[in-house]
Amino acid sequence: MSQPFLHPMPELPAALQPYAEAIAAYLQQPAAWFVPLNQLAELPGQSKIGGWPYLPIDAANPLLDEDGEHRYNLLLQVNLAEVPAPRPEFVPATGLLQVFTPGFDDLIDGAEHAFRFRYYPAVTADPAGLVSDFSAFDLGSLDSYADVPTQGLALTWQARTANGVELGHNGADLAYLFRDQPAAERADLLKQLQDYVKAYSKTVPAADAAWEPQLLAQYAPDGQPGEFSSSRGFGIPDHQLGGVLPQFWQGDPRLEWNDTHGRPQHDRLLLAYDARGNCTTWAVPFFGEDAKLLFFINRDDLENADFSTVLFEYMA
Repeated sequence: MSQPFLHPMPELPAALQPYAEAIAAYLQQPAAWFVPLNQLAELPGQSKIGGWPYLPIDAANPLLDEDGEHRYNLLLQVNLAEVPAPRPEFVPATGLLQVFTPGFDDLIDGAEHAFRFRYYPAVTADPAGLVSDFSAFDLGSLDSYADVPTQGLALTWQARTANGVELGHNGADLAYLFRDQPAAERADLLKQLQDYVKAYSKTVPAADAAWEPQLLAQYAPDGQPGEFSSSRGFGIPDHQLGGVLPQFWQGDPRLEWNDTHGRPQHDRLLLAYDARGNCTTWAVPFFGEDAKLLFFINRDDLENADFSTVLFEYMA
């Protein structure tokens, strides 16, 4: 795990100086970025992409819904104790978070059953307490999982405290700063803030750059599997836990607004899964698709480890 990425902020315009502390805290809030290593996961409870899930023997099977109508596979598993410091805001310090999907087509279509979360407050390493036999299921029966290894791919983490930022709908999380101002002044302040954030974001190196020293050591840089090829439209995947988004390709999906707080109801980025990249010799779910899967959550729910109400957006 590396040291957090740091980047200086340009001086704020005079009108925004009273809000300097809140703006800086937002733009440089911690995020945890992760990519798959070129190796299989070894332990059931470690962070990984794909494969069979960590599953206590007394827990409900997450591979089937309650009615047995829809089959799911593990998209992502995050052992929150592995997340490096400084940690993303409001993210629980311990436990295991899992995301399951029934296949790529369901995600594109925005089906009601397109994803499900599972959270375990405690993680056991005792194999006697875990399900080890998944022979009743076939990973390849679901679209985009056919070549995924059953162990899943191990992850490496990179802490970042600076990132390009897209404020999104109505100024997103910072709109509340100006809620007590008259309408005309509020609009002007938001415009100045949007311009400042755009200028600031142009100075922040791409997230991909933070990965290259680590990844080039394990992936061949000479045209063999693992080469990062921008000509193919792919690259190092920008998977992200917490923090802020560098861009909304199709607009901010968080249109439901909380007037009391002046923020979107789902005001925190929980996860961004970047479904692109060719940085591994093994297949991982949805790689090769030029898209991102975005998951937003309310900060109170996140702090309370309640993942029952998550907003999903397929961004292509």
